[in-house]
Amino acid sequence: MTRGAAVDGPWDIDAVTALPGGQVARVASAPRIDPPGQVFRYDNGAAHLLSAGLAQVVGRPVGEYAAAELFVPLGITDASWLADPDGVSYGYAHLRLSAESLGRLGELWRAGGQPLVDPDFAAAMTAPQTPGGPPEELPYGFGIWAGDGLSLAAGSAGQHVVVLPGAVVVTTGDPRFDAGPPPRDELPPDWRPALGLVRQHLLPVLISCDAGAVPPRTATPGS
Repeated sequence: MTRGAAVDGPWDIDAVTALPGGQVARVASAPRIDPPGQVFRYDNGAAHLLSAGLAQVVGRPVGEYAAAELFVPLGITDASWLADPDGVSYGYAHLRLSAESLGRLGELWRAGGQPLVDPDFAAAMTAPQTPGGPPEELPYGFGIWAGDGLSLAAGSAGQHVVVLPGAVVVTTGDPRFDAGPPPRDELPPDWRPALGLVRQHLLPVLISCDAGAVPPRTATPGS
């Protein structure tokens, strides 16, 4: 997220995804705005470049690699990861998982990556590497939001995985999403993700439990 390249106009991710081919090349052609590594800018295209580069290193699409090296060892059998017209797994989106499977990924992060990820990399991944910014307004690690005592994976339409030392919280939504092109969904204009309620009501209790405090007793009429 600190590539320093343009992410709007022809390099906006929706415009890139609408191309019949050459999506990686389009992302790579984005003009430089800032020196690399200095300015946070939410950059889905950078994640797609990472997917393309990793595929070159491991000799197969990232979706296939993740299935063998990550999903199968975690017991995840419902993963579906779409690819662009050139066969490059979308690095920034379109990985479909159930809430249970998302929770298993969260538990992997909560366990410091063990037994599948090098512990030093796992620690660096969930440590703030940049102050971050929108859309989640949190510091950013390596591919994951990391700050305020939690790690957060955030997807479209309210798909979130919140990882705390003592708990993993998964929220999902049903946007009736169509990848297109062009991408379409049926979210109403006043829609808000469930993460806002989780942050307001649930996380303070969980964080206090992690800190060793006794959670407050609450009662909600009708619940």
